[in-house]
Amino acid sequence: MDQVKIKRRYPVHGVFVVYTFVVVLVAVGAFNANNNLLYWLFGLALGLLLVSGVVSGTMMMALRVRREVIQPGVAGEVLRVRYTVKNTSRFMPVMGVSIIEMVDTSARPGTHRCVLDAPVRAEVLHVPARSSVVVEAVVRPRGRGLLAFGGYGAATTFPFGIIKKTLWHEAPTSVIIQPASMEIDADAVRGRAGRSSGGQAGRVVGREGHEHVGLRDYAPGDPAKIVAWKASARLGRGELRVKQGATGTARKLWVRLRLEDGDSAEVVERAIGQAAGFLRAGVRQSMRVGLSISTGWGRGLDAPPGGQAGRSAALVNELALLPVRGDVGGQAVRIPGEQGGHRQGGLLSRLGSADVIIDIDAKGWRVVGDVVRVPEVPAGRAGA
Repeated sequence: MDQVKIKRRYPVHGVFVVYTFVVVLVAVGAFNANNNLLYWLFGLALGLLLVSGVVSGTMMMALRVRREVIQPGVAGEVLRVRYTVKNTSRFMPVMGVSIIEMVDTSARPGTHRCVLDAPVRAEVLHVPARSSVVVEAVVRPRGRGLLAFGGYGAATTFPFGIIKKTLWHEAPTSVIIQPASMEIDADAVRGRAGRSSGGQAGRVVGREGHEHVGLRDYAPGDPAKIVAWKASARLGRGELRVKQGATGTARKLWVRLRLEDGDSAEVVERAIGQAAGFLRAGVRQSMRVGLSISTGWGRGLDAPPGGQAGRSAALVNELALLPVRGDVGGQAVRIPGEQGGHRQGGLLSRLGSADVIIDIDAKGWRVVGDVVRVPEVPAGRAGA
């Protein structure tokens, strides 16, 4: 298992305080009244305290807990945090252990923070001697952003709930919660949408479908939909062939996201979700995707369409971390050709070379063709 710094803690909790107070009262009564029954009761109370400490201490000495790698999640969907719990004891089982994750809520410059709907907590009911089990905590992120963990603790009050012992693991990590896709028309990236969400018509320039002229070797990043499964099966195990189109270049999709200071938080999150949805839809259509972000608070991005493997996930991650008003700022990202939060000159001509361009702002999304149309920003918008 990975080497993680572990600290043993013995926190004082309410049950221990109340139990100790009752034991002291019994002891005082026994010594003052010289009553044998009270002496027996006092001895039993001390015995329970001693057994609780020895049993839980021996059990925790043999306990090993490791957090597995956390996969990126999506806002509103289930996020699973898994732990491998190992019992190294030869005879004694591990029982009644709770694993509690400490979520780091401190602000970080230049990122948007994620909020969970519940604490990250997993329960270990029983681990036999010299064996291991995998348990998981299930939470649901309420929004996009960076979810940071400071560490996790394995705690138990077994067997009588009197003494609490904790193994604290200092293992900071973080995971990106991507924005959920919302309010888009996937056909827009194919050039089939004639109207936008705002009710405005847009022209789309692009090639719809290509003839397959042959086969080629599979390359990392090729979508599964173009794999020639029958031909690959004839070649034997581990050999894949993909369909080669008549044109050597993939269609390009450029998503443009423009946000202003006056946009409300709801409008901003909706627009970010729409941008993420179009990027994912473009990847499903085997398109090269790009993303441009322009904001009124000095944060931006200019990433032209490219075909690198994992590029779409990286662009969606940029949307997930995009800070808004109220987040801790940082140095503004200077975008070439940007003046006053709007795109100018050279970048507009580069956008015009894309097959499909999706414009997204506070009014909704629209498809733009060979003529790049920059919608006018309304004079007044709802405040945050």
